[in-house]
Amino acid sequence: MTNLSLSSYAATQYSVLPSGDAETMNVTGSFFSVKTQDSNLVVKGLSTPSAPSTGLAKIYYKSGAHPGYERDSSSWTMAFNTSSAVASNGSYAFDLQEMIFLDADSEYSFFVVSSLDTNEVNSTYPEGTLYKQTDDLEYYIGKSMHSEFVGCLL
Repeated sequence: MTNLSLSSYAATQYSVLPSGDAETMNVTGSFFSVKTQDSNLVVKGLSTPSAPSTGLAKIYYKSGAHPGYERDSSSWTMAFNTSSAVASNGSYAFDLQEMIFLDADSEYSFFVVSSLDTNEVNSTYPEGTLYKQTDDLEYYIGKSMHSEFVGCLL
């Protein structure tokens, strides 16, 4: 799963890492969505669990839900892109090149693409499942993909 580094005024980190006995699988791309509660928030970074590795990483986002847009690259805005990501100490932290502003009471979708050895919560949680909730955000499981905007959705 992915951590979001968000803030309304002060930096707050929210964890959506797999908890308990959640099963994970290795994937190239992962979709997920968040719904903000009563506050405007700013996304400054994301992190994913990863074995030590080097590779590419890209992060896209869009307002609204992602179902139906998984293969439509024109609907997404790139917020991060590197070909030299280095994961260490069990994770990779993505400091976004652009902050993402999330309006209160809204839904946003994210697509994280990486050649790093990352894991995602697997399909034992159906798409759209509320996975975790904080006072500021609700996190929803999305689909996984083995490529960038093309290929098989899991």
